[in-house]
Amino acid sequence: MKIKSKKKVKKKGWSWLIAIIMLVGMSTGCSTDESKIKTDAKVVTAAADTAKAETPKAEVKPSDTLKNIDESNKKISTTKDPVILKQELNDTLGDGEILNDVIVDGKHITLNVNLGVKDSVITLEDLAESRYSSLSDDLLLNEYWTKITVNFIEVCNISMDTKDAVNEGNGRYFKAIEISKNSKK
Repeated sequence: MKIKSKKKVKKKGWSWLIAIIMLVGMSTGCSTDESKIKTDAKVVTAAADTAKAETPKAEVKPSDTLKNIDESNKKISTTKDPVILKQELNDTLGDGEILNDVIVDGKHITLNVNLGVKDSVITLEDLAESRYSSLSDDLLLNEYWTKITVNFIEVCNISMDTKDAVNEGNGRYFKAIEISKNSKK
């Protein structure tokens, strides 16, 4: 019986010894890692402060801010060439929609658009008004036009004077209610 009890003590002794070694290892390992993390954080913070100090600040004139935004967001060129305009405006249309013609008559631009057959929840009239909004937003970037007309084949015709466009800080556009009022079947 005495032999059995010695084996139990030996097993318990090794367990405690291993547990103590693990605790000592973890406690010293954690303190080293924490100091390293704190040191690394100081280095990163110092590097970020240096980068901020070295980065030159761009000079922005308040009067040019909206103009620069409009220029950077410009999708349609300032051309009056119907062929180029047709190529550029095709990106504004959805799948299955076709820009048949672009007609330029002085400062009046007319687009003939086929919306295709839609099997969606939205009516073709509502789609036409939405599409007019997208197309006219692009065309209003070019301040040359005085009138924008879009004939949506077999749906409706929407024509608006560009002087009726509003600018609330995000560029010129036509209000949806005004587009709806100008929609003629």
